[in-house]
Amino acid sequence: ARFVFRLKAERDQDGWARIEFLPEIHHGAYRLRRVPGSGGFQLKTSQDVYPLYSERFSLMLNVGEMAIITTDGENSASVGGHFFLGDGANARVQRVLIVRLAGMTKTDPVYAE
Repeated sequence: ARFVFRLKAERDQDGWARIEFLPEIHHGAYRLRRVPGSGGFQLKTSQDVYPLYSERFSLMLNVGEMAIITTDGENSASVGGHFFLGDGANARVQRVLIVRLAGMTKTDPVYAE
């Protein structure tokens, strides 16, 4: 199994964006699957995906700000433990996810009469 985050960013206002984090568990054998695309269904090689909707969260970030996400390391059996702590020979490894909002350009103001 692989533990990954699906991120979705939406511009809120000049310089600000809401970032949604959805944890997912990717598991099983890679195989051809039908996935929706712009022109109907397409075939894509992937694993089964189990989204953890109850663990979804979002943050508001300004340009240049960062979100740092990890686990407290207390409970290795928790969702955070599975996502961020190593196992077996890597049991002392703790991972960190850093997301920085960059590349948004400010738009020119619109004047109404």
